[in-house]
Amino acid sequence: MPRRHPWAFSLLALLLLNTAAQAQESPTSVTRARTARPAWQWTVELGREHDDNVLQLTRAGLDRFAIRPGPPRFRISDVGDWATTGDASLRWTGRVLRRRDTRLSATGSFQRWDRDRVADWHQFGVGMTQELTSSRRHLLSAQLWLKHIPRYYLGEVTDLDASVLAGTRVRASLSYAQTAYGIGFTQDLWNGRVSASGTLEREHRNYNPNFPERDNDNDMVSLGLSVKPLRRNGPTLGVSWIKGDLNAAGDLPDTLFVRDQDISYDHHGFEGSFSQSWSVGALRGRLDASYLREDRRYLTTDIFDVNRYSRTNRRREADLRVTERLFASTDLIVTWSRLSSEATYDVLSLVEPSTTDFKQEKFGVSLRTRW
Repeated sequence: MPRRHPWAFSLLALLLLNTAAQAQESPTSVTRARTARPAWQWTVELGREHDDNVLQLTRAGLDRFAIRPGPPRFRISDVGDWATTGDASLRWTGRVLRRRDTRLSATGSFQRWDRDRVADWHQFGVGMTQELTSSRRHLLSAQLWLKHIPRYYLGEVTDLDASVLAGTRVRASLSYAQTAYGIGFTQDLWNGRVSASGTLEREHRNYNPNFPERDNDNDMVSLGLSVKPLRRNGPTLGVSWIKGDLNAAGDLPDTLFVRDQDISYDHHGFEGSFSQSWSVGALRGRLDASYLREDRRYLTTDIFDVNRYSRTNRRREADLRVTERLFASTDLIVTWSRLSSEATYDVLSLVEPSTTDFKQEKFGVSLRTRW
């Protein structure tokens, strides 16, 4: 059973109590000026992206692929591949509460690989943002969201239960369906130049019938702060703290003498972000950059699970996004990201880093239009 996390709700409650007190409207508070806006907005984005490590293969995995590509170990055609990407959203803005905007959205996205079609995926989502106050100085808003990925492919791995029954190694596709839902609050201060936020989110992964013991819930809490030091044309700086627990379903009654591996882990991290907009002549654009440091500590107490016992994965991810306006409603977007993961052990381990560590780099170009 998933563990409860009262500390997460306590942290968020503390944030809300503090921000709600600041959000009380006073007789001198200024009501935000409202301008006419379209009630509906469509946004469509299509692009191309290259990923140099589609399945996040370790160094050992890359060596195996170079020597012997193809089934049964691999179902991908190339380690790196180009993909066609797409995103679409429909958004509605209106007023359910007086002088307070309500925004509803429905989104969909997909990624279709040129050669590694087994790794194709798509996602659907819905969301709502509700302004809770009408004060320009102390705007408080709430967010709700739900996202679903019907199938995400991770690769071919050994099915222990099937291997024991067959008396030989049997590989099967490791894939899952994921549903994520959450709630968040954002408190603006000083006419929006400072914003504090807090979120609670659960990700549930339901693995395919070959690996039911891997089903898990990942409960996460995050607190963030963003600051815009200058009133106009200045950068926005942000920092956020993230903490969560991924709790696997655990041992299940299955094949005799087969012990299911515990994949549960705790994780925490810090993320810094920077954004800067510009408007010079006909050029209008925006730069967004972020860097995340996250540690994942595995929780298994099985000393015979040498791959996970006392292990911590140190993940580092950098993201860069440049958006430039081409026409009145069309943008050119260029993205780049790099992810690395390195494993360390608290006790002496004979596990080779080549079997645990990986690096992944992506870059892409897309066009986005709205009407």
